[in-house]
Amino acid sequence: IHLKQPYSNQKYMTQTVARDTKRISIDKHVYNKEKEVLVKPLVLGPGKIRYSKTQVFSRQVLIKEGTEILLGNEVNLIFNDKLLINGSSKKPVIIKASKNSSFGSVVLRGKKTVGSEISHLNIINGSNGFFELAEFAGSLTLMETSNIKIKGLNIKSQCEACFGLNIYKVDDFKLENIKIEHFRESLFKIELSKGSLINSTFNSSLQRGLDLMFSDVALKDVTISNCFQSSIKLYKSKISVDNVILRNGMLGIDGETKPFRAGLDFESITRTV
Repeated sequence: IHLKQPYSNQKYMTQTVARDTKRISIDKHVYNKEKEVLVKPLVLGPGKIRYSKTQVFSRQVLIKEGTEILLGNEVNLIFNDKLLINGSSKKPVIIKASKNSSFGSVVLRGKKTVGSEISHLNIINGSNGFFELAEFAGSLTLMETSNIKIKGLNIKSQCEACFGLNIYKVDDFKLENIKIEHFRESLFKIELSKGSLINSTFNSSLQRGLDLMFSDVALKDVTISNCFQSSIKLYKSKISVDNVILRNGMLGIDGETKPFRAGLDFESITRTV
């Protein structure tokens, strides 16, 4: 199957998709009309990769299943172009600190990252990222992009990280089978964004489970547990919920001055505990 679609800056992308009974493998090339050359994406893995300095990727990147990326203290991975993480349930992609400390952040940012897909990724001991006057307040940070699909994401940390997953100005995100646990602030922060969250669990935060600001999010089959302040905090946001379970929080839903009510779309609630 050959697909051709417009790409930014006079680039066109051709995909060749080989299909078998178990999975789909993608061989992707980027065509630059100005240089009349085919540029292959950067392929990482499988196997172990170590970085001692922040890496900024300004071309498309494909990370293969079974890849383990070890990052030094405060090191970030910053992707400014489309990212495909092709992990599997048996051979996930793992990004973690190289020693018993923490790395910075995994960052996906900018319009060129539109359409990125992440499958079966484990992130261990990420924290806040700092790079060239920018701060990334999540082990995984998605910002200023759209049409992002993530399935099978696990994030956990024992360091002083702010958020597990931080989404800022992302339109049409689709997250499924997400598990985030053990963070100092919110497990998951969404700001100025719109999307859906399905079949996911969030556990153990000193503050909030899910923090929404100026956002519109649909939740289905989601469990949030053991968050000291509140399970969900809403600020000028809207959520629709289907089978959402909130356990062991000081507040279930904190809607600023109207706890348990502000921002809820009650017509969309079918089963709520």
